[in-house]
Amino acid sequence: MLKNILSFIFIICLIQTIKSQACGVYKLKYVGKIKSKETSKIKIKLPNTFFYHAYSEKINVEEYWSFNFFTIKNEKIDFTIISHLGSLYTSKKLIELYKKSRDFIPILIISINEKGKEERFIKKVSYDQLRFSGKDNLSEPTLIIIDLGEINYP
Repeated sequence: MLKNILSFIFIICLIQTIKSQACGVYKLKYVGKIKSKETSKIKIKLPNTFFYHAYSEKINVEEYWSFNFFTIKNEKIDFTIISHLGSLYTSKKLIELYKKSRDFIPILIISINEKGKEERFIKKVSYDQLRFSGKDNLSEPTLIIIDLGEINYP
C-alpha cells in the first residue's frame, strides 16, 4: 500500500515538473524583414518586455530603453523573447497594454561594414505599421507576435 502511494506521488510530481509553467510568463516574438542598400553585417536591438511595462521606459531617450540584441541572417527577423515577469493577461489584453504604452516601437539598427566600422540608426516604427497577433494555449506560455513588416534603412 505504501509503495503504491509513493509511486502515485512520484508520478504526480513528475507530471507537474514536465507540464507546469511559471505563473503567467509569456513570449514576445518579433517577425519581419530588414532591407539595406548596402551589403553589410546587420545587428538589431528590439525592445524587450521591460520596454512595454516599466515606467522609466516611457521616456523617449535611448539610454532608458531596454533592448535585446540580435544578429540578422538573410534579412530575416524572427526572434523570441521570454517575458521578465508573469502576467495573468490573455494575448488580447497584453496587445492592448502594449499599444497603450506608447505610439511606436524603436528599433536600433547597427550596420557593420567590411572594415568593421559601425553605423547606428534608430528606426521608429509606428503601431499603424505593425501587425499584432496572439496565441493563448493552456499548455504553453502565451505568445504575442509583433510583425514589423519590411524595414528599409538607411
